[in-house]
Amino acid sequence: MKLHLIFARSRNGVIGKDGGLPWHLPEDLAHFKRNTLGCPVIMGRKTWDSLPPKFRPLPGRANVVVTRQPDWQSSGALRADSLESAMALCGDAENVWVIGDAQSIMLPDKTYMLANCCTTDQAILNETTLKWRPTGSGKFDVNDEEGWALLQNGQVLTADAYVFTSTCGANSELYAPKSGSWTSAGTAPTQLSDCLAGGNQSFEVGPIAVRPTGTAVAFSGVTTGVAGTAIYDPKTAAWSAGPSLPKISGQNYNLADAPAAVLPSGNVLFAASSGLFTAPTHYFEFTTKNTILRRNDAAGSSGNPSYVVNFLMLPSGQ
Repeated sequence: MKLHLIFARSRNGVIGKDGGLPWHLPEDLAHFKRNTLGCPVIMGRKTWDSLPPKFRPLPGRANVVVTRQPDWQSSGALRADSLESAMALCGDAENVWVIGDAQSIMLPDKTYMLANCCTTDQAILNETTLKWRPTGSGKFDVNDEEGWALLQNGQVLTADAYVFTSTCGANSELYAPKSGSWTSAGTAPTQLSDCLAGGNQSFEVGPIAVRPTGTAVAFSGVTTGVAGTAIYDPKTAAWSAGPSLPKISGQNYNLADAPAAVLPSGNVLFAASSGLFTAPTHYFEFTTKNTILRRNDAAGSSGNPSYVVNFLMLPSGQ
């Protein structure tokens, strides 16, 4: 059995927008269908949810959905709780395709690094030969649910989600492009992954935003109780605690799979909602003084949880 990844990427590294495709190109869709037709496709639950209802399940293919929700079911989908169980559901298929829910980043040398969502593997693309080379030895846990942030020193920072580890913690990791390996960046002073026993155990984490000062602000994805923030300083290779998210109408808010963007002022704009993917969404700024200020909500915020929101900074600073 051969496991393949398939994706479309713009020249500036964009692979998705608002939980779906950032463009509609018939040639692109035809290429996807031509390669995957007749083969099993493995995806995460949110990728399944993002498919237009008229194309769900993808016709002519076994649709295998990896989710940790034990009671999840949907017409036309086969549920799996791990990559191993998903591959077992693919039987003796010669080719299996993994689609969606994988992070990527442009490295300082302008090469493109992509994760396998469901393993500890990553690869770097050679755009001249269109060949991939493996990288990322030493990763603690699988890439699923995690995000990457490029630090000013060229390293990549991530907060571990602890997916498939049967444990929970607050470890973080650094990827060094020169060595192609991951090492621990230390324990964050705030619980960033929603992996706590007794909670929802969605294993979601919040975003990491790198400020002009070089420090990185990490937001918690904890969906029960108070969600906090943590600040990583590459100069001292140390974490410090940031402020907790404020309550609104008595409800705790969090950034489970939610977005953040660094503004020209150095403040970090972010969206947050309460519980596990529960509307409404509210908007805030994490200031350069490490305080949190509430901002006006965007249109449609009352009916959407924050995980469906994405930010894109424009050259105008908007």
